[in-house]
Amino acid sequence: ERGSNFLVKGHFRCKASNEHLALHYTQPQHFQGLPYRHVKMSLNLAPCRNRLSRIPCERQIRVLHYDDSIVVVEKPCNLRSVPGNAYAVSSNQATHTQQTSQQAWIAALESFKNEANFDENNRVDLCVSRLVKSCKVESIPRKIKPFIRYWEKNKYKVVSKGDSILPREETERDAKNVYNRILQRQRPLLNLPEATSREESAYGQLLILFNIEEGDNLFVVHRLDCETSGVMVFAFSFEAASFLCKAWRTPSQVSKRYLARVKRWPLVDKDSTKQGVIDLPLSPSSERPKWKVANLNGKPSTTLWRLRCKGPEGTVLELQPVTGRTHQLRVHLATLGSGIEGDSLYGDNPIKWDPNDLTGQILHLHAETLSFPHPETNDRVEFSSRASWYE
Repeated sequence: ERGSNFLVKGHFRCKASNEHLALHYTQPQHFQGLPYRHVKMSLNLAPCRNRLSRIPCERQIRVLHYDDSIVVVEKPCNLRSVPGNAYAVSSNQATHTQQTSQQAWIAALESFKNEANFDENNRVDLCVSRLVKSCKVESIPRKIKPFIRYWEKNKYKVVSKGDSILPREETERDAKNVYNRILQRQRPLLNLPEATSREESAYGQLLILFNIEEGDNLFVVHRLDCETSGVMVFAFSFEAASFLCKAWRTPSQVSKRYLARVKRWPLVDKDSTKQGVIDLPLSPSSERPKWKVANLNGKPSTTLWRLRCKGPEGTVLELQPVTGRTHQLRVHLATLGSGIEGDSLYGDNPIKWDPNDLTGQILHLHAETLSFPHPETNDRVEFSSRASWYE
């Protein structure tokens, strides 16, 4: 249809809100001959935020930017970057003795071996049953790649010649289906904590927001500690994720700036120094998940710091990590000063951290700015957000 001022090119479904949209543009001759991917739509994410309405505002991500390749968000404090396990084991799980992965794997295989009643028309269950009855269960590998090789060597014990239910073709797919079926039986035997819901991580909230199935078209590039707030980037394609991960391994291509508030910073309080370099090697501590300074066998860890402001509530420092060790900023500031306010692991007065407390103490560490090359253009882009505790 042609209108007086625009041409309606076609109807589309918005991936974020699942709404039907019409693409309108003026002067359509400018678009003639362009590939579809060059015709951009600017969408408003506001309707999609209804999907996050069940999540407290203090735990909701905020989208700063998104395009075909990336999505940049502001993560609030006390929100996981990616899904994980719940913090406590349920009462039902606590009543069972926990097994190792290998013990649970063997137990899962034995359960198939002893199972008398199963659907013989179910291809996967029939494969598993024949596998465990024709091979020693202790010899069946627990890892996927060795399992596929093992299946290739022993498939003739499982797949009969001329069997209509179990054709010989697509060996690797059969192996993966059988492997996943055994995993499904193994997981309850591990007595692991329950998995977190989508609402409990930035990655999961993006799946909700953009109506994406888990593992499909959303890729993790980097992480922030659960207690740390600030800017994060995720990728919408495997190619974009590979490009960004490669950039993250090259320190000169990615720039990160954090803000942190400390009560005591002797380099400023006594020496009146305004900026400097912290070079303290780090290694894992025996008190997991903590890290410690280890001058002899630690990994090189370097942080640039600069005074942002000093007031009655404490000293605010601007931090730029040159290396990216676990808890690097938190350990460095706790070693040379009082530690970051609200830290539950390091510093003069570590607080007791409750992940379910929305009103309690927060860690005063914020990823203020993130700069990196864009995977489509290779041009440097920069995104910033303001810390809730810094005015």
